[in-house]
Amino acid sequence: MDYHFDSKEDVKLIILTVINNFNIPITHSVIADTVLTHSFAEYIDIMQHLYELTESGMVTYYVEDCAKFYSLTQKGKDTVGYFSSKIPFTVRERLFETAKKKSREFLNEQSIKAEYLAHNDFEFGVTLRIVERGVDMFRLEITVSSEETAKTMCAKFRRDPEGFYANVFTLLASDDNENKS
Repeated sequence: MDYHFDSKEDVKLIILTVINNFNIPITHSVIADTVLTHSFAEYIDIMQHLYELTESGMVTYYVEDCAKFYSLTQKGKDTVGYFSSKIPFTVRERLFETAKKKSREFLNEQSIKAEYLAHNDFEFGVTLRIVERGVDMFRLEITVSSEETAKTMCAKFRRDPEGFYANVFTLLASDDNENKS
């Protein structure tokens, strides 16, 4: 059965349920994408009600790298606990499964960072990072001479960060005598 929710209270409860299912702070786009995947509500309604939930103290956020990351306050957690049964079980189940899938994607996206910054017209600083639980497990900073090279490096790193890391590790950890043969 397909569901679409128009009631302000139902949409707010769905938003709270989505945030609760992730168990980590998430962006508004992840919240909206999770709800929109199943067409449970309209984008404008989701954004309006997310704003109202922050104003009412059920949801809080912090800003990092120009993005807002939302999480539930205790008041929001209590509300989900009390009223989650108002949402049909199949809807809750779909939201949970979607959150589980998107959580993996989101964590991967948040743990791989590839950025560049122009120092001047001829120098571009490239930073490549693999972050786990907020700690840099791998960080490489290099200056290159063109924006195109910086973009290429970032794109290659994003495509295969584990392979990139393994190659750098092997190169740096290998015995010099092994490489001369």
